[in-house]
Amino acid sequence: MTQNNHIPPGDPDAFLAKEYGEMLSGRKRSDRKRSGRESGLDHPDPLFDILEKSRLEAERAESEIEVRGQEQGWKQIESIIEGSIEGSIEESGKFPRMRLVPVIPAKQWRWLAAAVVILAMATLFLLLRTSDPELQLLAASGDTRSTITLADGSTVILRPHSTLHQIAWTESEHAYALTGEALFEVVPVADRTFTVEAGPGRVVVTGTRFNLNYRSQETRVYLLDGAIRFETIDRRQEVLLVPGTAAVIDEQDGLSEPYGFEPEEVTAWMRSRLFFRDRPVSSIFAELEHHFNITVEAPTDISRERLGGSIALETAGQSLDDLGVVLGGEFVRTGERTYDFRTEQ
Repeated sequence: MTQNNHIPPGDPDAFLAKEYGEMLSGRKRSDRKRSGRESGLDHPDPLFDILEKSRLEAERAESEIEVRGQEQGWKQIESIIEGSIEGSIEESGKFPRMRLVPVIPAKQWRWLAAAVVILAMATLFLLLRTSDPELQLLAASGDTRSTITLADGSTVILRPHSTLHQIAWTESEHAYALTGEALFEVVPVADRTFTVEAGPGRVVVTGTRFNLNYRSQETRVYLLDGAIRFETIDRRQEVLLVPGTAAVIDEQDGLSEPYGFEPEEVTAWMRSRLFFRDRPVSSIFAELEHHFNITVEAPTDISRERLGGSIALETAGQSLDDLGVVLGGEFVRTGERTYDFRTEQ
């Protein structure tokens, strides 16, 4: 088989991959060192050294104990261990500390070495994926609303059970990540990009006021004032929104067309109320589940009904009692944070 020497000059990753292969094929280390110098690698790769030391140790063990079969090999190991123990006891009267070196046939060694290389490369990939700075938690709202003022003067009001993390903070970029729901009022700053990631969507703004939420695998944004660009996290789809319009990004269906909304409905949670007009009951359940951190179970036919009205968001029990009256039943608490809807008999 011909050797592929067409490696891009100055590419250390390509030369390391080539060295891994040559190490497995038994090429002398001195030859590989010369190859490393030709590649421009001025220091050894620590992972490579670990793999080579493991290979040499296994080869040494193979030479010490001849393996003709699994049963014969283990008998030899037992005899060596017994002899070492007896000799040590005679000299010191104590059991010696031993290190057992597993003996692996040559054919199995090559498969093991290949598996180690694959595992090592996967580990390196994960290290690269996690090399970004850790997200900094700025606020977590708990059971009540929480208001945070950012360093640039922008304000964020978090709905209960929501969190805000900081991704980046530079002169040209302020980037955040939201879980749950929040109302943003962003102060305009020249030559600065303000972004908020939430699930599969990202909002890019200059100076504006908008409501953003992520739940049930969907990200929704409602623009109250200013202008924003709403895009998928991979930036393949985007839409520019004007005040009074909204859009949703679904992890499966992608970005929707903009649509209108009633600001009173969207921001009612800030006044501890929930407004809905011709809205599916399943959507109302989702609002209550997020707001109170509960789980609501109900028959499918109930979840598909559509309602209009308003209920208070003071406590989970009170809100569900009010909703149960409208639906012609009651919500029975079945766990610490679970409720089942049951129709009146």
